[in-house]
Amino acid sequence: MVLDPLLLLLLFKGLHGTAAAAPEMLVTLLFSLFAGTAGSLGGAHFALAVLVCQDWTLRRDLLGGRLYALDIAGAMVGALAAPLLVIPVLGLIGGAAALSCVGLVVWLVLLESL
Repeated sequence: MVLDPLLLLLLFKGLHGTAAAAPEMLVTLLFSLFAGTAGSLGGAHFALAVLVCQDWTLRRDLLGGRLYALDIAGAMVGALAAPLLVIPVLGLIGGAAALSCVGLVVWLVLLESL
């Protein structure tokens, strides 16, 4: 989901602020649902990238390895940028909103290219 970071943060903030705290089982279930959705979509994007890049002049035996290297490099940059740049500058809610907006823009650009 494009808006997972923002929705997840707002959901847990709302559950925490209620008079009757949400049962631990519900919070665990909701977090698992969001994490599972994000993980499934994350795995699907790699397969789609391979399909899109098949027509490149790069040899097919090198394509998967290079795309995987780019995927891991992007994950590394994101894992370092979030705690070192995004959260200190924008805060938790602002960072989640900004990352959701970036995801939405990327999704719309990809949707238009189909």
